[in-house]
Amino acid sequence: MSKSDINLPKTAFSMKANLPTREPEILNYWQKINLYDELRKSSKGKEKFVLHDGPPYANGNIHMGTALNKILKDIIVKFHQMDGKDSIYVPGWDCHGLPIEWKIEEEYKKNKKNKNDVPIVEFRKECRSFAEKWIEIHKGQFKRLGVVGDWENYYSTMSFDAEAQIVRELGKFLKEGSLYRGYKPVLWSTVEKTALADAEVEYQDHKSDTIYTSFSVRSSKIKELEESEIIIWTTTPWTIPANKALAYNEALEYVILQVNDEGDFKNRKIVIAQALLDSVINECGIKNYKEIKKLKGKEFKDTICNHPFLNLGYETEIPMLEARFGPISRLARELGWENPSFFGSHEMARAVIMMMDAWTFIPLMMIMILAGLQAIPKEMHEAADVDGAPPWKKFWEITFPLMLPVSITAILIRIIFKLKLADIIINVTSGGPGGATDSVTSFIFREYRDRSNVGYGTFLAIFYLIIIVILMTILIKIADKWMRPRY
Repeated sequence: MSKSDINLPKTAFSMKANLPTREPEILNYWQKINLYDELRKSSKGKEKFVLHDGPPYANGNIHMGTALNKILKDIIVKFHQMDGKDSIYVPGWDCHGLPIEWKIEEEYKKNKKNKNDVPIVEFRKECRSFAEKWIEIHKGQFKRLGVVGDWENYYSTMSFDAEAQIVRELGKFLKEGSLYRGYKPVLWSTVEKTALADAEVEYQDHKSDTIYTSFSVRSSKIKELEESEIIIWTTTPWTIPANKALAYNEALEYVILQVNDEGDFKNRKIVIAQALLDSVINECGIKNYKEIKKLKGKEFKDTICNHPFLNLGYETEIPMLEARFGPISRLARELGWENPSFFGSHEMARAVIMMMDAWTFIPLMMIMILAGLQAIPKEMHEAADVDGAPPWKKFWEITFPLMLPVSITAILIRIIFKLKLADIIINVTSGGPGGATDSVTSFIFREYRDRSNVGYGTFLAIFYLIIIVILMTILIKIADKWMRPRY
């Protein structure tokens, strides 16, 4: 947008306070007296105030945001100078990243020049020259805004001194053992083949591609399935290379079609779910076909397919598996539960995880309790029988008091193991659905493994350990009082 695009009033009056003349005069005077150096001399020995500038990007003229940022910083610096401090301001510029490269590439495109044909060293020199040009332009623009700083000794991220200092600081981290290698998802430019910052990514609504693809049958008990192809639909085509199995539903009905159309499916036998037949043939433009056979999902048992990328070296067998597989799921279906889902809801998932955890710990608890029962002297029960004590009295006066230490110990151990529960959650649900089955320990584990957030994970682990130690100490004290003799 230019001035001609805006309906501004036109007058014969000059700018207020004769600024077109006064501004250059003031700037020249500041330069003549070397204002910044004079301020340093007059403030020598006083308390220092240093503003570390978040540098602007050197790839174009300043804008309102840049101006606002710089003016506000200048106000802060001048305030502390007038407050009697040695207020130092060294301006800087950010010269790294894709925006500068893109500007050079735009010029290449105008001149019908291919970036890939330019030696990398030459390309970097052009980027450096571009940034240097805009640094000089920015300096003049900031001076016109009245910003006072050490303009002759500025810093830039592309200066060799700055890059060397970064290496030195990284070396310090390396020496003290603070550097580590982890895994973290990063934004990636497939065009520029480089990592991207969050600020460099613009999001827009996008409708993902959906595809139909086929898995040819390698072997099957059903004769009609020979030389046929199982049709699947997916919204994530990029996951196809990782496919290891196909799912079917025993209760559903499927149909085998012989396609005679001139197209992708010509002279091919395809297998489709009966309920999806109309939508598939319409979306795929299939008009001329013949139904060969209908079959139940359970007939797919022991069927093995080929990977769609068989010709590219993907020779892995792709088995067809019942979507609701497993002995418990099968038993549930036999009992009338048609679609068993053990982790489909928050409540169900929590209950299943609790049962699995209890199942793994019950044997140890039983062994401890059995050992405690076997350690009770038989003579005490025999003496009680002689005295004519009823069974409940023997339990309350003999078995219960003597088993109390063992029982309390088992309970305390169980609480400790419960507080550190993570292995079952990580392997079965990964905290899902929606974090319903997450525990503190599994969350800490994922901070390490998935997010590489070592510092935060370590803090949580230590804090959680302290809480466990305090809690267990309190419980042991309470248990000690409870286990004391009643007489």
